[in-house]
Amino acid sequence: MEIRGDKLVWYGALPNQPTPMSITYSAVGKGLYNLQTPPSGILDTFHIDLTAVGSDVRMLVLSLQPTKYARANGQTVYTWDYKRLLFGRPIAVDVLGIAPIDRLGELTWLGPASVVIFGLVLGLVANAFNIQNFDKWILLLILGTFTGAYPLMYFAQEFISLRAAIFTASTLVLLVIGFRAFTLMGAWLGILGTVVPAAAILSVTLLAATQPRLQGILITAVGLALFIGAMLLLPRIKPSPPAASLQPNPAGAS
Repeated sequence: MEIRGDKLVWYGALPNQPTPMSITYSAVGKGLYNLQTPPSGILDTFHIDLTAVGSDVRMLVLSLQPTKYARANGQTVYTWDYKRLLFGRPIAVDVLGIAPIDRLGELTWLGPASVVIFGLVLGLVANAFNIQNFDKWILLLILGTFTGAYPLMYFAQEFISLRAAIFTASTLVLLVIGFRAFTLMGAWLGILGTVVPAAAILSVTLLAATQPRLQGILITAVGLALFIGAMLLLPRIKPSPPAASLQPNPAGAS
């Protein structure tokens, strides 16, 4: 066996009769892959099974679509099964997003949207419960820390598993947010008004990023929850009283 250019060449003796040969090759990564077909000769059976784990596969040549495919357990098995193959072009497939670094690619727009939603929730809670020392700098601290969870887990997954990166980044961010919220709002309001919304928004955002087919229903659920929460908190917000007039009394006025 030897490597000749981009091909693995096998030499050996075959009996004087049709002999089945099975070859298995594992590849990791996204991009273009070519499944080579024999350049000449007639084959009784030409069979290829391609298993894509956590990814989608796009066929670049419409005339070489798989003869069947099956989905199960988070993976898709594509099958090319040709009878009496005389000649065939290489089967070019485009593997989409199988690399772990691309599993969180949807955060490019889901992340900023979740930060805006979390900022609205913080503003509603702070005004509804009249948190006096919740100024713009505290808001910037909490929102900035919340935002930093996404790039942290995105780049951390190059060194650890995706689940470990998500769990570590989310836990670190929630600890910082929770500690600051406790000192400002107290234990119960800090948990229910800041930590729980932050954890829920992070969870929904990451689920929508890793499961694109659920994005529609998740976005609808978040919008409904935000509307209900706003309707519960807005009546608690009292308008600030007008500033007292500081004009001096005219002379002789009682």
